[in-house]
Parts: sequence; C-alpha cells; structure tokens
Amino acid sequence: MGMIFNGERRSYLSVLRGRERPAWAPIEHEFIEVPGRPGAYIKNKKTKVRQINVPVAIIGEDIADLQKLKEDLAAWLITDSPVPLIFEDEPDRTYFAEVTGSFDAEEIVKIGSGVVSFICPDPYKYGPRHHGVFESDVASITNSGTTETYPIFRATVKEPITLLDIVTDDEYMSIGESVDFESEVPFKKEERLLWDQMGSMIGWSDATAVDGGVITGSMVTDGYKFIASSYGTGAAWHGPAKRITIPNGPLTDFRMDAIVELGNRQAIKAGRVEIYLLDSSNAVIAKMALKDTHKGIALAYGEARLGGSTSKQFLINEYGDKKGSWNDFYGMLRIQRIGKKWTAYIAKIDTDTNLHHTRRTVSYLDVKGTYNKNVSQIAVHVAQYGSYSPATLGIYDLKVFRINSHSDEQIPYIADAGDVIEINHAKNSILINGEDRKDLKDFGASFFSLKSGTNTVQISPYSSLENVEVEWRPRYL
Repeated sequence: MGMIFNGERRSYLSVLRGRERPAWAPIEHEFIEVPGRPGAYIKNKKTKVRQINVPVAIIGEDIADLQKLKEDLAAWLITDSPVPLIFEDEPDRTYFAEVTGSFDAEEIVKIGSGVVSFICPDPYKYGPRHHGVFESDVASITNSGTTETYPIFRATVKEPITLLDIVTDDEYMSIGESVDFESEVPFKKEERLLWDQMGSMIGWSDATAVDGGVITGSMVTDGYKFIASSYGTGAAWHGPAKRITIPNGPLTDFRMDAIVELGNRQAIKAGRVEIYLLDSSNAVIAKMALKDTHKGIALAYGEARLGGSTSKQFLINEYGDKKGSWNDFYGMLRIQRIGKKWTAYIAKIDTDTNLHHTRRTVSYLDVKGTYNKNVSQIAVHVAQYGSYSPATLGIYDLKVFRINSHSDEQIPYIADAGDVIEINHAKNSILINGEDRKDLKDFGASFFSLKSGTNTVQISPYSSLENVEVEWRPRYL
C-alpha cells in the first residue's frame, strides 16, 4: 500500500502495517471546578493538532542507491506548509499535513525502514469537493460530513445591484445596502462608459505618438486580445498603437482598468505594453505600463506616471516587491482620479481563481492641480526594442468608469452586469472580479458554516443574478 503526498507518490516507498491513524483528532477539555460540588463544569473544548505516524519501507537497488532515495524522500516530503495527504486504503479522504521530526531508517542491505510522522494543523479530514447550483432563491445543501464545513458562494450579476444577502436559519452574510424606495434611490457611483473585450478593432483608430519610440507595424485582434501582427522596424522602441474615444466623455473623476500581458521569462525576451490617457488634443494626461528593458535577464517593471514625458510625476516605477515579481505578467493596470487624488494599482491575476496578487497600490495628491485635465481618449501600445526578440505582449480587456459623487439619500450599486462575486466562508474573503471587497460587508453579518446534515440557504436578489453556485467540502472529525 502507498500514499499520495502533495499530489505525488513514490514507487520505491511502501506503507507498512502498524500505522497510527487516529479515528478522530484529539479533543482537549478545560474545566471549572466548584468547591463542594462533585466533578466540574466544562469551560471549553477544543480540537487539537492531529498526528499520523506512518511506518514505511524504501527499497533501492543497493545501499548506495538507498542513500539517493532518502535524499529524494526528503525533497518530496519536506514542504513549507501543509499539503494534501491521501492513503490508498482511504482514497476518498484527504488530510492536510506536513512532516514533523526526523526519519531514522533502519538499513539492511538495500531496504530502509522507519516511521514518517505527519502533523495536521487543520485536524479534520476532507471528503471530495461538492458543487451545487441554485435553481431558485432558496436551496437545500446537504453536508454529509460529521462536522461543520465552510462554503464558497459565487454569482454573476445580471443587472446593477446595491445589495447581496445570503441567509441561513441561524446566520447571514450581507454586502452593500438595501434601498428604501420611499426615501432613497440606487445610484451608480462607478458608471461604466467603456468596456472593450478587445475582440474587434471597430471604434479604434491610429494613435499619434508614444514615448521614446515610433508608431509602426500593425495591431490586430485574435478574437481575445489586441496583439501586434508586425512591430515594424526602428532603432529604439517601435510598434503599433491604437486609440479610442471614451463615450460620454470627457471625464474629470474616473477609473481605467486594463488587463494586459507581458510574457518575458521564456527565452529572455524584452518589450513593453502601455496604456495612455489622453485629452481631446492627444496630449498625455497619464500612463500605465509594464516593460522589460534588460538584456540577458528577465526583469519586468511597472510604471504609473502622471503627465507627459517631460513634465511628469511617477506613482509607480519599480519591479514590485522584489526583482522578478512581475515577470510573465498577466494582470491589471489601473489608474484613478477623484478630485485631486490619483491612485495607481498594478496586480497579477491568477488565471484559475481570478484572484489578484503580487499587488502594488500608490496614491498621490495633486495639490497644485498640475494634472487636472479631463480625459477624453485611451491609447494602447505594444512595442519591440530595436532587434531584440519581443516578449509576448497583449491587451485583453479595457474598462473606463465615470466616478460620480452622491448624497446621503443615494445608495451606491456594488456590482454591475457581468461582475462576478465570490464569498468564501473558509477564507473569510469577499471578492468582486477577484478583488478584495470586504469593505462592503454589513457590520452584523458573519462568515458562516454549513452544519452537518441539511442546510437551507436563501440568496437575494436572485432575479438580478445568474449562475449562482455553491461549493463545499465535507469535513470529518
């Protein structure tokens, strides 16, 4: 019999009889004793760390090979944090474990035997992941585990909403605010004026200038993103650039979100992808960019700049938390202005979870109003430097929002059509389009669990949502 640890197994390892796998995690009680009263009151009860001792044998070709197998065993089993552990005689249960102690093998010729000890800081074991879809605003969710577990809810918004409620018999989660139709009105704080998913060139025209280079070559779409079909030629930066007028502009208070790619690590490639904010005369008001300008090393850096190439103020001009943080970048470039306050944001996006990570946010107060021109256009640009091999460059998505001010009688929308909301009760997280929005949580709301057995859950406003899903994993003592 064997085991699967961190998604891998080893053919040279066998699990022997005599393993110590407790039926449940250890439980510790804390008591209060009252003088003159027999026994005690239970003050507290907690489930402690589970330990699993596994006797194993490793079999090599000879004693020398056995030493190499022990090195491989260490590389496999020693991890920075708990990872999945599955035993082949219990394939539908998963522990989250890491090695503790040492492995002192008794060696006889080509066989080494000993005990591998695992600890599970999360003392529960888990069954397979379950997935359900809400067919109406109320759903029954059956948790087949022997203890409570924590669900994940996801929903796609069909129309603007000010509130999302998820309610059980005992607890509730709520984000945003409801609207009292007698005295309040819903309000679009962020009014989306432009959403281009870069599947068509309609509405785009040639840009007139870019920083430190020439506009040449051709920009096309592959149906999912803007890319260069040709970068043209030039001694410095050269590549195509396109611009689009923002509908219902120009804008004073606004936010621009762009999803871009700079794949620079493979074969050590250079390049840049840039987003320009322009006024009606094509003057640069601000710019966001990801670049790699290094020879012989992959080293991407991000840039957020106010003004043109002469009169300018950098908000971001760095590699991230450390050199290489933004290599092979797929993620968001964002810039926002409200009044005199500018805010720039760069973040990678996990393509599996849509979660933002490796982030940087910087704000700047333009006290003198140097960078106060209204924004009328957006330009996008990808470029190669000289004859250096270009990185993989693309623009996947572009959104522009007008940011409106509001009164106390106006309740802001928290999500618009197409937005994806995820509330993860296991991680205590609230995400909208992969971004943390725990600021929207109602004061009295809480992250809740699904009790063992059947749970009734209601979600609203259901009619304003689609693809309402719930995911959970049964837990066992």
